[in-house]
Amino acid sequence: TKLTKLTRINLDNNNFQEFPMILLQMPSLSSIEVNRNKIKEIPSEITTLSPHLGSLDVRYNELITLPDNIFTTEWESKLSLLTTGNQLVSDIPADWLDDFNQADNMLEFYNNPPNDYHQKQDQLTYTGARLEVPLNTDLKTLTPDKTKLGLKSGRTLFEQHEFMYYDDGTSNNILTNGVATATGNGYITIKSTLSTNSNPFAKVRVPITVTPPVK
Repeated sequence: TKLTKLTRINLDNNNFQEFPMILLQMPSLSSIEVNRNKIKEIPSEITTLSPHLGSLDVRYNELITLPDNIFTTEWESKLSLLTTGNQLVSDIPADWLDDFNQADNMLEFYNNPPNDYHQKQDQLTYTGARLEVPLNTDLKTLTPDKTKLGLKSGRTLFEQHEFMYYDDGTSNNILTNGVATATGNGYITIKSTLSTNSNPFAKVRVPITVTPPVK
């Protein structure tokens, strides 16, 4: 019965691998702090707390996405969501999060101002050599080598990230919709499968050479 009256809970630094689902059964919680754990996913059921939850602190976990329904739910009071130090790449609406606790992710709309360490986003990087593919290769069917990808900050990419090749149209001398249609040099983009095509932080341009077809 005491748990039913609990309004704030701090579970920081507990090495949690998963979000503690028991919190969803507490009908009075207004503040949840679970930062500095190893949580990889926030359950979509978090929105069942919308009548009373006002603050959710998930800083320094291993999140790459947040449930979409967080941003479509009507919270009793607007949810304060603190996300610094994850590797979020999913599409979070502009102006939804605050301007102070979202740094070290790869969030499209939250690098403002760019030099403010409270908000500075990380950047996907490529450490490999120039790609070489034979003529007629469809890069959309290939999976990028994650061992050649990293982050500008030097942090290790979380293992749950998945990436894809994306043709942004700037190398139409050799590529047509991701297919190598002519020999020569150009660029192909590697991006998160979970990010928008326009998110600059969750993608990186990679040099590519299209070689004559394999005989």
